[in-house]
Amino acid sequence: MLLKFVEKVKLGDFKMTEKDFMQYWKIYNQAFPDEERRGEEAQKKLLKNEKYDISLYYKNDKVIGFMALWKLKKFTFLEHFAVNEKFRGKGLGRKILKDIKMKYGDSLILEVELPYNSIAVRRINFYKRAGFHYNNYPYFQPPYQEGRKPVELRIMSYPTAVSKEKFEVIKQMLYNQVYNIK
Repeated sequence: MLLKFVEKVKLGDFKMTEKDFMQYWKIYNQAFPDEERRGEEAQKKLLKNEKYDISLYYKNDKVIGFMALWKLKKFTFLEHFAVNEKFRGKGLGRKILKDIKMKYGDSLILEVELPYNSIAVRRINFYKRAGFHYNNYPYFQPPYQEGRKPVELRIMSYPTAVSKEKFEVIKQMLYNQVYNIK
């Protein structure tokens, strides 16, 4: 299956069309629960941030997956990653993640849900098979939207597990630069 990849989607670099955004937005909303995503206007505003990129993946000029990431000083944070429901189970997620690892793989960080249900366990195992390490340190994702509660998650890291000290540095960088908590 041939995938077309657009490396950067942000203002001034590659102009995301409204059609592209709506296709991406549909996948984003289907893939993540409300408490783990931003509102539409906040997401559009974020496209102007120089540290933030969205990589879109296409098949026949339709967005079928994406990776939203933050290029921070000490690591790249893979914030949101999803494949259109119709294309799941075909190895596309693995291909996209391999592509991202080749481009940003020196130090990758992502958040995952606690392994309380079969979907969360499958997701954690997917990342483990890709070489990520589950770091079992208490971590709460700050709310994306006002009036929401923090979500308890865990940090996974590539290519190695992180020490408690390094985890604290990662957590503070995420809180400060991604979630704007000073």
